[in-house]
Amino acid sequence: MIFNSESSRLNSKFEDFILYPRKISGNKNSTNSAVFFDRDGVIIEDCHYIKETEDVKLCPGVKMLLRELYRKNIFIVIITNQSGITKNFLSWKDYKAINNKMIQLIGNPNPINAIYGNSYVSDKPSSNWRKPNPTMILKAAFDLKLDLNKSILIGDRLSDIMAGERAKIPKLFHVLTGHGKKEREEILKLKNNKNICIRSEIFCIKNLKEIRKDLVFLN
Repeated sequence: MIFNSESSRLNSKFEDFILYPRKISGNKNSTNSAVFFDRDGVIIEDCHYIKETEDVKLCPGVKMLLRELYRKNIFIVIITNQSGITKNFLSWKDYKAINNKMIQLIGNPNPINAIYGNSYVSDKPSSNWRKPNPTMILKAAFDLKLDLNKSILIGDRLSDIMAGERAKIPKLFHVLTGHGKKEREEILKLKNNKNICIRSEIFCIKNLKEIRKDLVFLN
């Protein structure tokens, strides 16, 4: 296995947290910048309940961006909804195999600090881990001592962007990969609704290749 066995579960039926072994050295009393990524459609191509490792393909710009974040000692956290597990389209074992293949394609050393996943089919109650709830983000911030005010989030779905806004992450990036094209109109509505999106700024980009100039914000 590429990732270690360290894990914690709030509810073994629905939630799984995998902490990767990479640690970032520094002042233990300080907080760290992070980039939160959705997985399917942002890191890897969306294959609709992806189960087979041969279907895992990286999205444009992933390797270059992750390597740059790694060199800058910026935390990399993936937060992913996996309702297909509860719907019996795949298992937690399949999910972990997909993560392994993804990391293999990204290459060594593994730049990812943590992956948070859940298999809820509904975002009710609002305390569960399913996006648009911000719970996975807030849990990661607590576990890894992250400063959300110095972090950004990247997603292809409205639920990703709403989760980031609810977690008060100041910069949210919507990409056109994955479900991005069909959800861009809803993203623009949210972006322009100042009564809802009051704590975050939304940026609409094509793919991860366009985001590197914004990494200055994380330094």
